[in-house]
Amino acid sequence: MNTLRDWFASALRWLAARRIVDAAELVPAAALCALVLAGLLVRRRRGWAATVCIVALNATVLGALILVVVEKRLNLSGGPIPWAGRAIIVGCCAAVGVAAANLHRSTWRRRCCAVLAVPVLVAGATLGVNKVYGIDETLGALVGYDQPTTISLPARSDAGRIDPTTWRAPDGMPSTGTTGYVRIAPTVSGFGARSAGIYLPPAALVPDAPRLPVVIMMMGQPGNPDPTMLADVLDAYAAGHAGVAPIVVLADQLGSPDDDTLCLDTSRYGNVETYVTTDVVNWIRDNLNVPQDRNDWTVAGYSNGGLCSILFGAKHPELFGTILDLSGELYPGEEHPDWNLENVFGGDQAAYDETKPLTVLGRNHYEDMWAYFSYGTEDGAFGPDAVTVSQAAGNAGMTVRLDPLEGVDHLEAALRGGFTNGLAYWSEREGFG
Repeated sequence: MNTLRDWFASALRWLAARRIVDAAELVPAAALCALVLAGLLVRRRRGWAATVCIVALNATVLGALILVVVEKRLNLSGGPIPWAGRAIIVGCCAAVGVAAANLHRSTWRRRCCAVLAVPVLVAGATLGVNKVYGIDETLGALVGYDQPTTISLPARSDAGRIDPTTWRAPDGMPSTGTTGYVRIAPTVSGFGARSAGIYLPPAALVPDAPRLPVVIMMMGQPGNPDPTMLADVLDAYAAGHAGVAPIVVLADQLGSPDDDTLCLDTSRYGNVETYVTTDVVNWIRDNLNVPQDRNDWTVAGYSNGGLCSILFGAKHPELFGTILDLSGELYPGEEHPDWNLENVFGGDQAAYDETKPLTVLGRNHYEDMWAYFSYGTEDGAFGPDAVTVSQAAGNAGMTVRLDPLEGVDHLEAALRGGFTNGLAYWSEREGFG
């Protein structure tokens, strides 16, 4: 029984690790969908061409209307859907309409094939839309699979903080870092977090490794703490710095991809702020070779995680010396403020306003706090937020850099471009050049 359970768990981990954004996966998926659709279209029956055209057209119109409601009226997409994503979704609706047309006056075999075709077509469209967004690189990340612990942490070292002026890469040091997952117990917070992603740079993987600065990173919502998304960016940085890069812990501030926890301790979503600023911080101190000095600790995030980064950094300057806010939101629950005001704050507008970064920054002054803000110039929803918050951070005494990413929207390029440039800013702060 244990052998079967272990095999099943191993198979799940293998499936979760499969990449789904490369041509090696997407081309076969697209070819399969094309073959399935061709099989549904080819049929010898009088009036079939007219029937399938009418049904597919109606399905297309219905899909477009649903898309408008979801994106524009209900704002369930968390911002504008890219045109390529819209095209894939509407096209999928048309293809499902073709499958539905095959249910009329058909043999039982054709009806079964039509029913089985629907999940294939929807899965193919899902992969296509995911590629457009470019955030979830593995199957596990896409479906929200909560990874078990998959990384062996290096032994604790007695070495001091790394000195970039004297560091030389030792013989046998790996050429790239390693990634994995670890469960961080919510000892104080009780928050139901998923496993945290970990990136360890090459310099962290050598015997008697030096203490390296640490970055606590949080992704957007919906999103997953998937370390593979930024591993190549970190490896590229390490390659230019003799294997040195920050240790990165991708903390889960959501618990579930569907929940916007507002980066706060609330009765509705749990104590997410305490989880990140206490449980995660304590775990890092107890398990990783990192310095204790706040100047070697960075809190970072993208989109929803960007909001968390500026909130946690502004509220806990004793913990963090640097903030990287990548296309972050203006305030908690910005996309659904009326719902959050009523359901989280009980209609208390003053209490809601107290949680907003502009309020926190406005009543404090910071010494020796660096803050980097990036946004895509094509990001009409969150770009202005970055400008507003960065100005408030500067007024509060932080050393601020605002980085507009030309021609970039709110998707993958905003994350990767912002993080790449943010690393350069971090490197200046840490003295790595």
